[in-house]
Amino acid sequence: MATKTTRRALLGGAGLAAAVAIVPAVAAVGSAGPLASPELTALIAAAERAGVETARHHTEVVEPAMAYAREAIAALPHTTLDAGESFSGGRVIWSTSKPSTVAIARSIVDMAKEGKDMEGAGLQYARTLTAAQRRRECAIARIHRDCGLDAECERNDAMNNALAELQNEVAAFPVSTAIDLRAKLSFMVKNQMGDGIDWLDELLTDADRIVGVKA
Repeated sequence: MATKTTRRALLGGAGLAAAVAIVPAVAAVGSAGPLASPELTALIAAAERAGVETARHHTEVVEPAMAYAREAIAALPHTTLDAGESFSGGRVIWSTSKPSTVAIARSIVDMAKEGKDMEGAGLQYARTLTAAQRRRECAIARIHRDCGLDAECERNDAMNNALAELQNEVAAFPVSTAIDLRAKLSFMVKNQMGDGIDWLDELLTDADRIVGVKA
């Protein structure tokens, strides 16, 4: 099922909680009361398992890889150049630790490639700094590859997308009993599915189905 389009929420998390509260107590789910239908129960269980596995992967795999990458990148040396005296009497310092300086250096190099005379703008230093930044970016890419960060982030994104699909399947499940409706609403409240997404049409259809009203 395609991810439901997000629009201004008409039914927020509090609204979902209120909806659960007004479903008859006889619809309670668990060993003390009637159980939800097998199909909905299986769907909710699948979504719950996916949520646990996605969270585990992020905590046990992605976060350690990110920590390793941050530490390794922080240990990479920066290139700093003294480009002489500035108009104000200070020193002109070019460094890969300054993103703005790197952007200026790349702009100077690009304009020189276009045939513009950039010698007076510090072309020599711009070329040196640009080359140093390229080497630094290659080193960062190697760090990401060695610790598997990019691949694991992509995997976690895919897991989150699959989780969202399962959660949406639960929300869109066509219930026909108060028991199923309460199980569905409880799941939606627990996973904060009323935040930014309007499920009113689906829930109204569920209510119509339960009371026997035909659209």
